[in-house]
Amino acid sequence: MLINTLFTALIAGWFASVIINYLADTLPIHRRFIKPTCTSCGKAYTVGSYLFHFKCNNCNHRHGFRQLITLIIMLVLAFVIFFFSSAAALSKGIDMLVAGYLLLIIVIDIEHHLVLHTITATGMVIFGLIGVKEHGLWPTLLGGMVGFVIMYLFFILGHFYSQIKSKRSGVEIEDAIGFGDVTFSGVCGLLLGWPNIVAGLTAGIVLGGVWSLGILFFVLFKKSGDISTSFMAYAPFIAIATCLLWFLIH
Repeated sequence: MLINTLFTALIAGWFASVIINYLADTLPIHRRFIKPTCTSCGKAYTVGSYLFHFKCNNCNHRHGFRQLITLIIMLVLAFVIFFFSSAAALSKGIDMLVAGYLLLIIVIDIEHHLVLHTITATGMVIFGLIGVKEHGLWPTLLGGMVGFVIMYLFFILGHFYSQIKSKRSGVEIEDAIGFGDVTFSGVCGLLLGWPNIVAGLTAGIVLGGVWSLGILFFVLFKKSGDISTSFMAYAPFIAIATCLLWFLIH
């Protein structure tokens, strides 16, 4: 039984990391499902280059560090889900789907500063169905609406701040929160439902604030740069908070 569980967790985490890495390599650039290509020689990656090693079969150029980190994270999450959860097989599968989706959001936002509408639209369907199964229809819909509205208010405030700062400094400053963060918060609201989305967004905002303070202290210590003109990917903090809260309430 232990060997079977170990093998299942290994395969599930491995397979999930392959899908995440493939989507993160193709969707932000091509917006569709195609074969990703090597950035060194331009040749398309083979299936084996994703399944068995992280380098190009043609020139041996390594994909990058992200693929390995993604694999490690999904293997750890798979082991936690399959070893420490007493839920049924279907629930474990749902947990893997939730974790994989949120990690995909994190990877793409960190690398490209994007929360793709195609991914959020897919998340609305997937998380909406999961939310209805877990919480019922109205708590799911209310959670999605509240998540969207709360982050939309922060989006408006951040936009006004960026405009004021841009006029004063003469440098164009990106909005602190993108509209992709707003739609993604609505997706997380569908998953967590009402009132859990309030706790999820609060935790995400706190995590983002702690990270910003860390960067601020680093900038002050180095006495270089201006944190107010730097972009911070916000969706990862919402995703991390959502994932943690999901596993606590699920």
